[in-house]
Amino acid sequence: MPDLWSMSHPTSAFPALVVVVDDDENDHFLLKRLLVKADVGAEVVPFFDGREAIHGLPHLAGRAGSMAILLDVKMPLADGFTVLRWIRAQAAFAPTPVAMLSSSDQPSDIAQAKCDGAQCYLVKFPPASRLQEVLRDAARYGTASAAE
Repeated sequence: MPDLWSMSHPTSAFPALVVVVDDDENDHFLLKRLLVKADVGAEVVPFFDGREAIHGLPHLAGRAGSMAILLDVKMPLADGFTVLRWIRAQAAFAPTPVAMLSSSDQPSDIAQAKCDGAQCYLVKFPPASRLQEVLRDAARYGTASAAE
């Protein structure tokens, strides 16, 4: 399975679906603008807290092979680490690429994200070019995972 922490082999494909899990409506707005600027062209599905994501993601299980998840770390009800561990425990979502998003650049948060199975960790808000790179790698990761 490719390691997106160090992968830098861009492809021309992006995930067809990007799930954004963040409790801040302004952050959703900014992320959608970044996705447009990055020219990703993906459908965006928003969830506004961790619990909503845990309840809503199963409805998207049929599309798990063509999605990437942008997951905020600090949220009420269920934080991003809890959601990430839940995602990794679900067979349908285990290979789905997850990029953690946070205003925190604490090494302990970054280490926890990697330990829990995130493909990368982005400090809010990355440049559009970095988001584009992450989503290109996510599409490649999803394709490789589906083939394994």
